[in-house]
Amino acid sequence: MGILDTYEISNIRTQAYDEDVDSYQCDARVTYTYYERVRSVDFSYRVDTDQSSGEVLVQYQNKMLHPILGYAMGF
Repeated sequence: MGILDTYEISNIRTQAYDEDVDSYQCDARVTYTYYERVRSVDFSYRVDTDQSSGEVLVQYQNKMLHPILGYAMGF
């Protein structure tokens, strides 16, 4: 599989915020170029702050990558 030529993340939106656990539910769009063809995929993700270490954790479903991987692999 080749590497994407370019990509950009845009339209970042906060859908919900849980102040008790410092957790955000968000949406965004990734626009990428692969072999001079431009495609976009919308996806959801969650951003949490680890209460003990202060580390920021980002969670997303692998299925968000399926359209990108499918396009890059030709199916």
